[in-house]
Amino acid sequence: NDKEWQNVCAALESDGLAADARFATQRGRQEHSSPLHSALAESIATRTAAQWSERFLECDAPGMAVLTPGQVFDSPQARQNGLFVAVDQPSVGIAEMMNVPFRTRGADGAAAPPLRAAPGFGEHTDAVLREAGYSAGEIGKLRAAKAVL
Repeated sequence: NDKEWQNVCAALESDGLAADARFATQRGRQEHSSPLHSALAESIATRTAAQWSERFLECDAPGMAVLTPGQVFDSPQARQNGLFVAVDQPSVGIAEMMNVPFRTRGADGAAAPPLRAAPGFGEHTDAVLREAGYSAGEIGKLRAAKAVL
């Protein structure tokens, strides 16, 4: 929104962006996204991700560094927020993976079921094909033709 935009401009220490009429409104920023992206990229290139993260927090501006997968798994904040779950993966052992990033409950108030191990190749082929309307004979023919696992 426009207030957040002003905070971004403050974080970037860019009076030019804040005063540019093309970027004064959300619609204007959308309509002029190409020059805006160029100007933002030029500004962002002047500091490290850590420096920008700190600066954006100081200015109450929406922006954070994009973490690599390794950084995400090492992030204390992600751990504190329960973003990972350990799943017993057959043939691999315990695998840590990203949890669903939000919590839901069904209409009955029950919590969503926990994540399960990923299926092996072809593990659910028959069930999926039956659900799609294939008969056992048709599935057998697909297997014989090596069209499915």
